[in-house]
Amino acid sequence: LGIWPKRATSQFQKLRAKTMPSEQISYHGIDFETIKDFAQKYLSGHLTPAGRGVNSSSWSYHLPKTHGEHKCRSGRFARTYTGGSLTYNENTGTVVFRTANEDRRTRFDIVQLWEDFKEDPTPLWQKVKRDPHAYDKFKKDSGKYRGQRFATVYKKKSYVDWMLSADGRPLCRNSLGMRMLFEYCQALRTRAHEDKWSASSFSIVGSVTNWEVPEEPMAMDEVATQRLVIRRDAPRCADRKRRREEFQLLGDGDWCKRVFPSAVADGAVLLQVGAVLPAAKGASRGHGRNWAIEGKPGEEFLIIYDHAEQTITCGAS
Repeated sequence: LGIWPKRATSQFQKLRAKTMPSEQISYHGIDFETIKDFAQKYLSGHLTPAGRGVNSSSWSYHLPKTHGEHKCRSGRFARTYTGGSLTYNENTGTVVFRTANEDRRTRFDIVQLWEDFKEDPTPLWQKVKRDPHAYDKFKKDSGKYRGQRFATVYKKKSYVDWMLSADGRPLCRNSLGMRMLFEYCQALRTRAHEDKWSASSFSIVGSVTNWEVPEEPMAMDEVATQRLVIRRDAPRCADRKRRREEFQLLGDGDWCKRVFPSAVADGAVLLQVGAVLPAAKGASRGHGRNWAIEGKPGEEFLIIYDHAEQTITCGAS
């Protein structure tokens, strides 16, 4: 992403930025492609010419603005406040950030977004798409329902229908806040559809099967059950005498019918004997989210999956 200069403010100036109405902060030696990626990919916005004429070497980007309470006779608002903006000069490689007015601050601080972008250029809206429930309490930043949590806005069916429609889709993907809400709603709608699958049988797939679908599924009655034996060559635990197996369940032996821990983070969830844990199911998600059991080589455990209650438990054999 080019050479990053130190932020041109001291610790004292950083503190002032939170208390002053608005502040300008400059960075130098930034190439145009980096600024374009920041504005168009990370912020899901557009750079527009800031100077006169089509050959202008200056570009700008604005976070959504807010307005005062009073309007002029013309119908325009008497005061408009910036939510944060940047201006970039191609000739000098200088970008100038203007922070939001103190009393009009939104969820986003454009300078902090820049700092985050330098650390990890993965757009926030992509993170929302992967794990929407982590953003349930995130608040809508502008426009209709401004200030309401994403989880609350999602319940407004007609509004979400419009957002995901052919008419609403292009309008909801041209600013960071709206793009995040769009991806949030689309991900939840997709998951709701995926999670409706049913299965007549379930199979354990994991390290014990080399992650291949076994020929024999779990025994089925009111619940699905199967004994799982700790292998001698399974990965060792911290306690060197114990070993660890990881697994998921598949409905009808189909990788598009996964059953996995409901915990949102990637990684394994350890099953303790007698504990009842919630399970989740999906089609395009669940990769890397496994259950684990630990024991001595040859030790047996009874895996019990209640598909009606969507819970899993582990019993000692």
